[in-house]
Amino acid sequence: MKVAFINSQCAGSTGSICSSIANYLVEQGHECRIFYGRFENKNNPAIYFGGSVVRNFINNLLAYFTGRVGEFHTAATKRLIKELTKFNPDVIHLNNLHGNYINIKILFKYLAHFDGEVVMTLHDQYMMTGHCAISYSCEGFKTGCKKCPHHEFYPHVLLYRGRRLLKKKEEYLSAIKNLKIVSPSEWLNELTNYTFLAKYPRFVINNGINLPVSVSKNNQHKMKVKLLFVASPWASYKGPNDIVDLSKKLDLNKYELVVVGRLDNSFKKFPENVTYLGQLSQEELSKIYDECDIFVDPTYQDNFPTVLLEAMAHGLPCIAYDTGGCKEIVTNEVGIIVKERNSDALFKAITNFDMSKFDTMKIQDKAKKYTKTIMAEKYFELYKN
Repeated sequence: MKVAFINSQCAGSTGSICSSIANYLVEQGHECRIFYGRFENKNNPAIYFGGSVVRNFINNLLAYFTGRVGEFHTAATKRLIKELTKFNPDVIHLNNLHGNYINIKILFKYLAHFDGEVVMTLHDQYMMTGHCAISYSCEGFKTGCKKCPHHEFYPHVLLYRGRRLLKKKEEYLSAIKNLKIVSPSEWLNELTNYTFLAKYPRFVINNGINLPVSVSKNNQHKMKVKLLFVASPWASYKGPNDIVDLSKKLDLNKYELVVVGRLDNSFKKFPENVTYLGQLSQEELSKIYDECDIFVDPTYQDNFPTVLLEAMAHGLPCIAYDTGGCKEIVTNEVGIIVKERNSDALFKAITNFDMSKFDTMKIQDKAKKYTKTIMAEKYFELYKN
């Protein structure tokens, strides 16, 4: 079997997912290629088909001023199709198609004549909305994205053309034979019921993680409860302002707030009474997991956040808002879901949190059900069928 992956980049969470599936398939004796169009990395074996820095800048500028996201980068997309034709895959697996790196019309026209199988993983809501990768609780996509209260957010545009772009997505996808839709969470799969994607065969395959080689908890003789917050980037919808609020409300003689991850342009700085560690390597982050007591995820919008699974793999109980697929991960035996999404409710959950109710081994055992190997096996079964 030959499988081709198309994604915005070769790194990050979606890049890691593509690599994990591809590595598993290669181990099983199959052939894979990963194609990406953003952030060229010459040290990565994935195939970069994007343009030069200057050409990408011009195309992105055109998309910004015209609002025609996904309608430029013609030359790059033709290079991709040339590579796909040469590889001649049995399965083409589409991942993130946003990021202004590909011409949707040209790609989907090629896929309409492709005789193999096409799998599309919804890592976010981009393919079911006219504009947004994250709908920010807006339900306009159910009625055609006629207006957008968030069009100034990513992907950034000056003119809003979401209604037209959503119709184009539906038109292009309808021409593809043998299309399968995968959602990483039941929550996102449920949302597709309200969109044109509902007519396609749909599957739920949870994202997976790499389990830590070892867990070395260092909780002896601690004077404070260490609360850990991880996101990258700390965009506004990830809840950084709630962390700032908590730093004012919590007794910092009893609690320490530890934050990991790079900052977003929409959020500039954490206060000095928050321990901000910036972006860390996975090895460095593993040590921080082992040093902390509770993982807190204040995100207001997410799909199936693997950061919760990573924390659980280190035995940390979790507190998260009731958003996206969080409650599919954080069940009663591993933590608390906070129904009201605000810092007051989060403060109450933290201060009333009873550590004695949670067993470290049981939390780790649940995380073991979501490994990258299990995820790859499920995708492999889908490809075969």
